[in-house]
Amino acid sequence: MKDTILVVDDEPSNREVLLRILGREGWSVEQADDGRAALDRLRSRGIALVLTDLKIFTPAEVYRNPPFSTIDISNHPKLP
Repeated sequence: MKDTILVVDDEPSNREVLLRILGREGWSVEQADDGRAALDRLRSRGIALVLTDLKIFTPAEVYRNPPFSTIDISNHPKLP
């Protein structure tokens, strides 16, 4: 089994698609439907990567609780 990925999204269908795809590839996948649950999982488990809808987290949550570094890809140009 590969490292654990945490999928965070308030839309169940988005989480389910990612869970199936990543699970099929051999990843251990956990999920959270809000920022508080995600931060709790990050503190209590060995999470290697977080895939999230950035709107889930308020800036205060991220800056007050920095258990991870972020890479914001939302403002990068789309690939052709």
